[in-house]
Amino acid sequence: MRELPSLTHLQISDCQKLRCVPDGLDFTRLKCLRIGGFCKELNSFPSFNFNERSHAPLEELYLYGWASLNTLPEEIQFFTAVKILDISEFDEMVSLPDWLGNLPSIQELYIHNCKNMMYLPTTQAMRRLIKLEQLSIHECPKLKERCAEGSGAEWSKIAHIPKFSSNGYGNCKAFIVPI
Repeated sequence: MRELPSLTHLQISDCQKLRCVPDGLDFTRLKCLRIGGFCKELNSFPSFNFNERSHAPLEELYLYGWASLNTLPEEIQFFTAVKILDISEFDEMVSLPDWLGNLPSIQELYIHNCKNMMYLPTTQAMRRLIKLEQLSIHECPKLKERCAEGSGAEWSKIAHIPKFSSNGYGNCKAFIVPI
């Protein structure tokens, strides 16, 4: 893997026996990363094991969790160039972290199949996502209810977002299915 310095797209998913992300990956040119669906016995997402400098070019990040996960990998807070963030299948996660607001380049945020999610980051953190144009919440029943237009407890945090969908994919682009 160290001999792939021109790698721009990488997918590591549905590896049921994988317990860690391979060391030595060169992410200096990576634009799109799809990662997750690892060993179900893990209680946390494996560490990415690379430094802040290597995160700069990443524009698309697709995270696939599993039923027992309740947090996102903290390393993603350093992906400051991410434009598309897709979070899927973190069933035990109740809220998105406030450090998500430190990713000001996010234009599209997709949250799906997170059965217990109820809370977005704080209002202040959501307001720091100044480029956020599109938010889609799909198969997240608790968050969907809390984001109900005009009446949901989370609505004030997202009312300013131009494209919002909580009933399937609505105005939002179709999700890219892993190969």
